[in-house]
Amino acid sequence: DDEWALVRAGRHGVADYLTLAVGYGREHTSGVLDAVVRGLGFVHDYLTSGDTQTRFEAFARTLLQPLYDEVDFTAPPTDSDDRKALRATVVRAMADIGNAPEVATRARAAADRALAGTVPLDGTIASAVLHAAARHGDARLFDALLAAAERTSDPDEHYRYLYALTDFRDPALVARGLELAASPQLRSQDAAIYLAQFFGNPESRSSALAFVIDRWTALAPKVTVFGG
Repeated sequence: DDEWALVRAGRHGVADYLTLAVGYGREHTSGVLDAVVRGLGFVHDYLTSGDTQTRFEAFARTLLQPLYDEVDFTAPPTDSDDRKALRATVVRAMADIGNAPEVATRARAAADRALAGTVPLDGTIASAVLHAAARHGDARLFDALLAAAERTSDPDEHYRYLYALTDFRDPALVARGLELAASPQLRSQDAAIYLAQFFGNPESRSSALAFVIDRWTALAPKVTVFGG
Protein backbone atom coordinates (compact mmCIF):
# COMPACT_ATOMS: atom_id res chain seq x y z
CA ASP A 1 0.00 0.00 0.00
CA ASP A 2 2.84 2.42 0.82
CA GLU A 3 4.58 1.80 -2.50
CA TRP A 4 1.33 2.18 -4.43
CA ALA A 5 0.64 5.44 -2.58
CA LEU A 6 4.04 6.72 -3.74
CA VAL A 7 3.16 5.76 -7.31
CA ARG A 8 -0.18 7.57 -7.10
CA ALA A 9 1.62 10.62 -5.70
CA GLY A 10 4.06 10.60 -8.63
CA ARG A 11 7.09 9.98 -6.44
CA HIS A 12 7.75 6.47 -7.77
CA GLY A 13 7.14 5.01 -11.21
CA VAL A 14 4.85 2.15 -12.14
CA ALA A 15 7.92 0.07 -12.98
CA ASP A 16 9.04 0.39 -9.35
CA TYR A 17 5.69 -0.93 -8.20
CA LEU A 18 5.72 -3.85 -10.63
CA THR A 19 9.23 -4.78 -9.53
CA LEU A 20 7.98 -4.91 -5.95
CA ALA A 21 4.82 -6.80 -6.95
CA VAL A 22 6.89 -9.61 -8.48
CA GLY A 23 8.01 -10.51 -4.98
CA TYR A 24 4.40 -11.00 -3.86
CA GLY A 25 3.33 -13.50 -6.52
CA ARG A 26 3.27 -16.27 -3.91
CA GLU A 27 1.91 -14.16 -1.06
CA HIS A 28 -0.23 -16.34 1.23
CA THR A 29 -1.90 -13.62 3.30
CA SER A 30 -5.14 -12.69 1.53
CA GLY A 31 -5.17 -9.10 2.79
CA VAL A 32 -1.64 -8.43 1.53
CA LEU A 33 -2.36 -10.02 -1.84
CA ASP A 34 -5.55 -7.95 -2.09
CA ALA A 35 -3.50 -4.76 -1.81
CA VAL A 36 -1.07 -5.90 -4.51
CA VAL A 37 -3.90 -6.94 -6.82
CA ARG A 38 -5.64 -3.57 -6.45
CA GLY A 39 -2.53 -1.84 -7.77
CA LEU A 40 -2.16 -4.31 -10.62
CA GLY A 41 -5.83 -3.86 -11.47
CA PHE A 42 -5.42 -0.10 -11.73
CA VAL A 43 -2.46 -0.49 -14.06
CA HIS A 44 -4.42 -2.96 -16.18
CA ASP A 45 -7.59 -0.89 -16.41
CA TYR A 46 -6.21 2.64 -16.71
CA LEU A 47 -2.59 2.51 -17.88
CA THR A 48 -2.62 -0.18 -20.56
CA SER A 49 -4.53 -0.78 -23.78
CA GLY A 50 -4.27 -2.88 -26.91
CA ASP A 51 -0.92 -4.64 -27.19
CA THR A 52 0.40 -3.27 -23.90
CA GLN A 53 -2.65 -4.65 -22.09
CA THR A 54 -2.18 -8.05 -23.71
CA ARG A 55 1.43 -8.12 -22.55
CA PHE A 56 0.48 -6.95 -19.08
CA GLU A 57 -2.09 -9.75 -18.83
CA ALA A 58 0.62 -12.25 -19.74
CA PHE A 59 2.82 -10.75 -17.02
CA ALA A 60 -0.02 -11.06 -14.48
CA ARG A 61 -0.67 -14.70 -15.42
CA THR A 62 3.01 -15.55 -15.06
CA LEU A 63 3.09 -13.81 -11.68
CA LEU A 64 -0.03 -15.45 -10.25
CA GLN A 65 -0.06 -18.87 -11.95
CA PRO A 66 2.11 -20.63 -9.32
CA LEU A 67 -0.16 -19.48 -6.50
CA TYR A 68 -3.27 -20.35 -8.53
CA ASP A 69 -1.85 -23.84 -9.13
CA GLU A 70 -1.19 -24.18 -5.41
CA VAL A 71 -4.58 -23.08 -4.06
CA ASP A 72 -6.47 -24.53 -7.06
CA PHE A 73 -9.98 -23.56 -8.08
CA THR A 74 -11.92 -25.81 -5.72
CA ALA A 75 -11.70 -25.60 -1.93
CA PRO A 76 -11.15 -28.82 0.06
CA PRO A 77 -13.26 -29.17 3.23
CA THR A 78 -10.19 -28.60 5.42
CA ASP A 79 -9.43 -25.11 4.08
CA SER A 80 -9.22 -22.25 6.57
CA ASP A 81 -11.22 -19.06 6.02
CA ASP A 82 -8.04 -17.18 5.08
CA ARG A 83 -7.14 -19.84 2.53
CA LYS A 84 -10.61 -19.54 1.00
CA ALA A 85 -10.28 -15.75 0.87
CA LEU A 86 -6.86 -16.11 -0.76
CA ARG A 87 -8.32 -18.41 -3.42
CA ALA A 88 -11.09 -15.92 -4.17
CA THR A 89 -8.54 -13.13 -4.63
CA VAL A 90 -6.36 -15.25 -6.93
CA VAL A 91 -9.28 -16.48 -9.04
CA ARG A 92 -10.66 -12.98 -9.54
CA ALA A 93 -7.21 -11.56 -10.33
CA MET A 94 -6.46 -14.32 -12.83
CA ALA A 95 -9.80 -13.65 -14.51
CA ASP A 96 -9.61 -9.85 -14.48
CA ILE A 97 -5.96 -8.91 -14.72
CA GLY A 98 -4.64 -12.12 -16.27
CA ASN A 99 -7.61 -12.75 -18.57
CA ALA A 100 -6.83 -16.45 -18.11
CA PRO A 101 -8.92 -18.73 -20.38
CA GLU A 102 -8.69 -21.70 -18.01
CA VAL A 103 -10.15 -19.68 -15.15
CA ALA A 104 -13.00 -18.45 -17.35
CA THR A 105 -13.79 -22.00 -18.46
CA ARG A 106 -13.78 -23.43 -14.93
CA ALA A 107 -15.78 -20.50 -13.61
CA ARG A 108 -18.46 -20.95 -16.24
CA ALA A 109 -18.75 -24.66 -15.48
CA ALA A 110 -19.03 -23.96 -11.74
CA ALA A 111 -21.58 -21.19 -12.33
CA ASP A 112 -23.70 -23.43 -14.57
CA ARG A 113 -23.71 -26.18 -11.93
CA ALA A 114 -24.69 -23.74 -9.19
CA LEU A 115 -27.45 -22.13 -11.24
CA ALA A 116 -28.80 -25.56 -12.14
CA GLY A 117 -28.97 -26.37 -8.44
CA THR A 118 -26.58 -29.30 -8.59
CA VAL A 119 -23.37 -28.06 -6.86
CA PRO A 120 -23.63 -24.86 -4.81
CA LEU A 121 -20.79 -22.35 -4.77
CA ASP A 122 -18.83 -21.80 -1.59
CA GLY A 123 -19.85 -18.39 -0.28
CA THR A 124 -16.27 -17.14 -0.04
CA ILE A 125 -15.49 -17.64 -3.71
CA ALA A 126 -18.98 -17.36 -5.21
CA SER A 127 -18.73 -13.70 -6.26
CA ALA A 128 -15.31 -14.23 -7.84
CA VAL A 129 -16.57 -17.26 -9.78
CA LEU A 130 -19.69 -15.53 -11.06
CA HIS A 131 -17.66 -12.47 -12.00
CA ALA A 132 -15.15 -14.56 -13.96
CA ALA A 133 -17.94 -16.47 -15.71
CA ALA A 134 -19.87 -13.33 -16.62
CA ARG A 135 -16.83 -11.61 -18.14
CA HIS A 136 -16.98 -14.16 -20.96
CA GLY A 137 -20.66 -14.94 -20.56
CA ASP A 138 -23.43 -15.23 -23.12
CA ALA A 139 -27.17 -14.51 -23.15
CA ARG A 140 -27.94 -17.91 -21.62
CA LEU A 141 -25.82 -17.13 -18.57
CA PHE A 142 -27.30 -13.64 -18.32
CA ASP A 143 -30.83 -15.06 -18.33
CA ALA A 144 -29.91 -17.70 -15.74
CA LEU A 145 -28.36 -15.13 -13.40
CA LEU A 146 -31.35 -12.81 -13.71
CA ALA A 147 -33.78 -15.66 -13.04
CA ALA A 148 -31.71 -16.80 -10.03
CA ALA A 149 -31.63 -13.27 -8.60
CA GLU A 150 -35.40 -13.06 -8.80
CA ARG A 151 -35.98 -16.57 -7.51
CA THR A 152 -33.78 -16.75 -4.43
CA SER A 153 -35.01 -15.70 -1.00
CA ASP A 154 -31.46 -15.37 0.33
CA PRO A 155 -30.38 -11.68 0.24
CA ASP A 156 -26.68 -12.52 -0.20
CA GLU A 157 -27.42 -14.77 -3.17
CA HIS A 158 -29.80 -12.21 -4.65
CA TYR A 159 -27.19 -9.46 -4.77
CA ARG A 160 -24.45 -11.86 -5.84
CA TYR A 161 -26.47 -12.85 -8.90
CA LEU A 162 -27.76 -9.33 -9.52
CA TYR A 163 -24.34 -7.69 -9.46
CA ALA A 164 -22.90 -10.40 -11.69
CA LEU A 165 -25.14 -8.98 -14.43
CA THR A 166 -22.90 -5.91 -14.46
CA ASP A 167 -19.75 -7.95 -15.24
CA PHE A 168 -20.60 -8.91 -18.82
CA ARG A 169 -18.49 -7.48 -21.63
CA ASP A 170 -20.70 -8.27 -24.62
CA PRO A 171 -22.16 -4.87 -25.66
CA ALA A 172 -25.65 -6.33 -26.18
CA LEU A 173 -25.65 -7.82 -22.68
CA VAL A 174 -24.23 -4.63 -21.18
CA ALA A 175 -27.17 -2.81 -22.76
CA ARG A 176 -29.62 -5.33 -21.31
CA GLY A 177 -28.08 -4.95 -17.89
CA LEU A 178 -28.33 -1.17 -18.05
CA GLU A 179 -31.95 -1.27 -19.19
CA LEU A 180 -32.76 -3.34 -16.11
CA ALA A 181 -31.81 -0.35 -13.97
CA ALA A 182 -34.62 1.72 -15.47
CA SER A 183 -37.23 -1.04 -15.36
CA PRO A 184 -39.73 -1.77 -12.59
CA GLN A 185 -38.02 -5.15 -12.30
CA LEU A 186 -35.21 -3.53 -10.27
CA ARG A 187 -36.18 -2.09 -6.90
CA SER A 188 -35.49 1.61 -6.37
CA GLN A 189 -33.34 0.91 -3.30
CA ASP A 190 -31.04 -1.22 -5.44
CA ALA A 191 -30.74 1.05 -8.48
CA ALA A 192 -27.88 3.36 -7.42
CA ILE A 193 -25.53 0.61 -6.23
CA TYR A 194 -26.44 -1.61 -9.19
CA LEU A 195 -25.63 1.16 -11.68
CA ALA A 196 -22.38 1.96 -9.89
CA GLN A 197 -21.12 -1.56 -10.64
CA PHE A 198 -21.07 -0.77 -14.37
CA PHE A 199 -18.62 2.06 -13.81
CA GLY A 200 -16.20 -0.42 -12.24
CA ASN A 201 -16.25 -2.53 -15.41
CA PRO A 202 -13.88 -1.05 -18.03
CA GLU A 203 -15.93 -2.65 -20.82
CA SER A 204 -19.18 -0.99 -19.76
CA ARG A 205 -18.02 2.32 -18.23
CA SER A 206 -18.58 4.52 -21.28
CA SER A 207 -21.90 2.85 -22.09
CA ALA A 208 -23.05 3.33 -18.50
CA LEU A 209 -22.23 7.03 -18.56
CA ALA A 210 -24.08 7.52 -21.83
CA PHE A 211 -27.04 5.54 -20.49
CA VAL A 212 -27.28 7.57 -17.27
CA ILE A 213 -27.10 10.87 -19.18
CA ASP A 214 -29.65 9.78 -21.77
CA ARG A 215 -32.07 8.20 -19.29
CA TRP A 216 -31.57 10.49 -16.31
CA THR A 217 -35.19 11.65 -16.21
CA ALA A 218 -36.38 8.08 -15.71
CA LEU A 219 -33.49 7.10 -13.44
CA ALA A 220 -33.43 10.12 -11.13
CA PRO A 221 -36.43 9.10 -8.96
CA LYS A 222 -34.93 5.64 -8.44
CA VAL A 223 -31.33 6.63 -7.64
CA THR A 224 -31.96 9.81 -5.65
CA VAL A 225 -34.73 8.63 -3.34
CA PHE A 226 -32.23 6.39 -1.56
CA GLY A 227 -28.94 7.93 -2.64
CA GLY A 228 -29.79 11.49 -1.71
